[in-house]
Amino acid sequence: MIESVSLNSLIRSNGELDVYGFMRSKEIQDYMRQNVTFSLKEKIFIILNSLNPYGLKLEALKILSQDKELSKDEKTHILYTIRYLERILQEIYNPESPIIFAMNECYTVENKELNEYEASIKNNIHTWYYMSYQEFLNIHKDYMPEDNEHLPRYEIDLVYPGKNWLENNPIGFSATWIDGKIEIYSICADDKWGENQSFKSSITEYFWCGKIGRYGLPFPTGSKIKLQTPFMKAPLIGTLDSSGGEYNCWYHFFYPEDTRGCRCEFMDISYQEINLCDTFTVFDWVSSAE
Repeated sequence: MIESVSLNSLIRSNGELDVYGFMRSKEIQDYMRQNVTFSLKEKIFIILNSLNPYGLKLEALKILSQDKELSKDEKTHILYTIRYLERILQEIYNPESPIIFAMNECYTVENKELNEYEASIKNNIHTWYYMSYQEFLNIHKDYMPEDNEHLPRYEIDLVYPGKNWLENNPIGFSATWIDGKIEIYSICADDKWGENQSFKSSITEYFWCGKIGRYGLPFPTGSKIKLQTPFMKAPLIGTLDSSGGEYNCWYHFFYPEDTRGCRCEFMDISYQEINLCDTFTVFDWVSSAE
């Protein structure tokens, strides 16, 4: 079972938000705290890509918006971002028109063709359809996994019946069990949908590409590291190949010992995402294996 961060514990005595505390990998958190000062957009990236309930993330952004060091434009940017995210959540909980919720329930099962990471993202075991998100919650609320059971991941798409294929699936989101209940932890929306809701493209496109630097990691090149998300039964262990440093631009390639199911022999984790456009980050799920 996953627990969310304690937001109160991340508020410093001066009222500022300790963004580093959102990183679940203690080694990486300590390294970043000592070596990196994040920009505003990077702080937003870290909060939104952490595995926490979306309600908590929005509260964190509101606290961040109160930082006295922010310029007027920076504060406006955060508040505008919050409104966009709240509009997406509103459409999930109270859609303006009839919607079908298509849900894939994903969890790791025995599959000799895939390694642990690949199995955790590729095995779509069941597909179910619901008329509302509340209907989905009502049906699944009694099936909380035991501590020794695999943590399920629910991948849900909003489908608008009757619209063409370019417009009928503008919103997708991910949910799992956090703090003993099902919580949404990742959302995405088509930028055209956002623009139709009167949000600027600079905001809608912001959520399609990570706004984060290619920073160094606390593990020397050649180190053994392990990758394990909460949806994996066992870690994926391999070798880290890092290079760079000039202008604080680093390249990190993870060579897992078990390459079953991988598209190539390495994974590029230079952009802090385990896979590009993934919902899992290096900040949370990578640590030393030595």
